[in-house]
Amino acid sequence: MRELWVKVDPSLSDEEKRRLVKKAAKLTSTFLVEPDDVEIARENGAKSVISISKKADILLVDSLEAVKKAKRKNKKTCILVSVKNKGDENKIIQAAEASTDYVIAACPDWKVIPLENLIASIHGKTKLMALASTVEEGRTALE
Repeated sequence: MRELWVKVDPSLSDEEKRRLVKKAAKLTSTFLVEPDDVEIARENGAKSVISISKKADILLVDSLEAVKKAKRKNKKTCILVSVKNKGDENKIIQAAEASTDYVIAACPDWKVIPLENLIASIHGKTKLMALASTVEEGRTALE
């Protein structure tokens, strides 16, 4: 199953964030936001919010220990990993094995990451999301 999430750029003005969420809510219900933007997202159509804020539906964490702590509180979790080498790929596999609900792979160089290998390694353990900055990157990730 493919999902589309929208990451709201924190440098946008509040009005730009509101317009973005309202428009994008027609395509997706899930938004990745900074803690200060959780309410803006909810008020403008987001059904699910990912953030480091405790008010988020899915808690964005930065370590496997934080995953375990959130899981003890029955919180859904997501970890973002910037993939630059094999060690980063292993971090994604470890996060999947730690029962992280979602892993976002941010790939600065799309040629470095073999998404197929990650999909095969973590299949059924977590949902793998690929961070794309452009339509072309999104298309590459989906293909």
